[in-house]
Amino acid sequence: NLTAARIIFEAQEGHLGKVPLGQTRQHTFRFVNRGTEVLRLGNILSGCHCSVAYTQARRLEPGQGGELVATYDPTGQPTGPFRRTLVLETNDSSQPITRLELIGEVVP
Repeated sequence: NLTAARIIFEAQEGHLGKVPLGQTRQHTFRFVNRGTEVLRLGNILSGCHCSVAYTQARRLEPGQGGELVATYDPTGQPTGPFRRTLVLETNDSSQPITRLELIGEVVP
């Protein structure tokens, strides 16, 4: 569909490196509306209380960019490698659900 909203992310993985217990780490996912219609952002879902995300702009005109800021909190998580998925819902008909991943390692 050439006349639709189209979300394009710079990257869909956020590498956090080593995250010490008791500290939080943030990653900013940058994206742009490459479509010809307004992009509307819906829910941002997380499968774990350890990761949350927000975005300031919920409506982006064609060509407009935005940022989704994700925070990982290792409190209560085991030490070792982790991969946490965030799900962003949009009105992009070719990709109504975008999966973003936070990747790293919890260390003592």
